[in-house]
Amino acid sequence: MLNTKLAGLILAGSFAASIAFAQPAPAPAQSAAAQAAASQAAAASAVPALNCKPPTPLSDAPSETEVKQFNAGAKAYQTCVQDYVDARRNDLNKYEALAKANAAAANDAITGFNAYVNQLKAKSKDAGKDSGQ
Repeated sequence: MLNTKLAGLILAGSFAASIAFAQPAPAPAQSAAAQAAASQAAAASAVPALNCKPPTPLSDAPSETEVKQFNAGAKAYQTCVQDYVDARRNDLNKYEALAKANAAAANDAITGFNAYVNQLKAKSKDAGKDSGQ
């Protein structure tokens, strides 16, 4: 026999209502701008800072040694920036794939839950027909 108290709770509410009990109390309302700023700040703190130092600009009359040092520094700076950009792109690709996988898993969970609720509804209707209700 179907537990009517449990079935009534599930059948009476929507998916969002059934999971609302597991969520913490809502925080005070924030404006959309404040929420966006907080989200951006959290994301920015997770991104490594660029730690590349450009070479010191040349003087008006540099020596050959200063030009060589500047060129070597400029090349090192370019390589450092390129490595940083490559790492950010790699992270973007990795997290984009992770976000897609998480979205697919969440959608699959919702689909499974909805199928379960539909089965309970069908059983409840069948049980009502059998009992003459």
